[in-house]
Amino acid sequence: MDKVVQGLGWFVRRTANPIELGRFYEQALGLPRLRSWETDGHAGAMYWAGEVCVFETNLIGEKAATGTRESQCIPVFRSHDHEASVERLLSGGAGILRSERDERADTVFVQDPEGFPLGIERLRDDSLFAIDKRLTEAWTGNRTTLPGGIGIDGAVQALSRVVHPTTDPTGDAEFLANTLKLDRLGDLGGREWLGLGDTAILEIRKSGRRLARPQDRVSVRDTWILREYGHDQLLDCMRKKGEEPVSSLKFKGGMLDYFVTPGNRLFGFQQRLRFHPDEPARQMIEDLAAYSRWELETKTLE
Repeated sequence: MDKVVQGLGWFVRRTANPIELGRFYEQALGLPRLRSWETDGHAGAMYWAGEVCVFETNLIGEKAATGTRESQCIPVFRSHDHEASVERLLSGGAGILRSERDERADTVFVQDPEGFPLGIERLRDDSLFAIDKRLTEAWTGNRTTLPGGIGIDGAVQALSRVVHPTTDPTGDAEFLANTLKLDRLGDLGGREWLGLGDTAILEIRKSGRRLARPQDRVSVRDTWILREYGHDQLLDCMRKKGEEPVSSLKFKGGMLDYFVTPGNRLFGFQQRLRFHPDEPARQMIEDLAAYSRWELETKTLE
């Protein structure tokens, strides 16, 4: 199968207060709001998170676990002024959780006003990962905005890493690499690292507690979703492994399917169909920018 994954397309964070939580990320992280909605039984907002990624706040389902905000995955944003970005988050109501340092980056993890974790990372100049070097080139080349000059306000460049804790790091890494054709970047600090296309990294680390298998997408607080242009191929790979979707959605802009890893972690991949002038659902500004980039790289669209 040809590689059809472009990159990290969406990070969905579910809460009972998606509009209010979204404002925190807009104000304290600088993410520009693309759109929001509030109707009967539905509420949420989408923010551009750099590269080809959208950060989305949405409603949590009734079956979600109560109590502590244990996330299935954690978004980490790359900043070019680490201290200023952390201070801005703290001034906006975030609280410090912990700091980490490894051969790749220095990272500060904080919790947002609702207790959800997120990270701010400062990459080392000698990172061995090609994705990190490409992000540096995009920043220095001033290729960091959507059409019309829409960009992140401040020193944050992009959602550059997703921390994926699991009781089975090797099993999850092998499963995701084999079914989605993601590049395994190696073992750094006792953790598995996968390339999410050429825009972000998935860090798979050991978790001490095995979560129950998710029964639907809306009961999971945090989910990462890939942007792709070969949906049928990916579905075929999953089904050859005996996997069926936990949830499937059909939009005018493409199909979205959710699956579960061997470690019971939810993830998704979403198809984006070719631009069509008569279909508003295929004219989202972030999609048009992603389409252009994909075609420039001589790939094909469905």
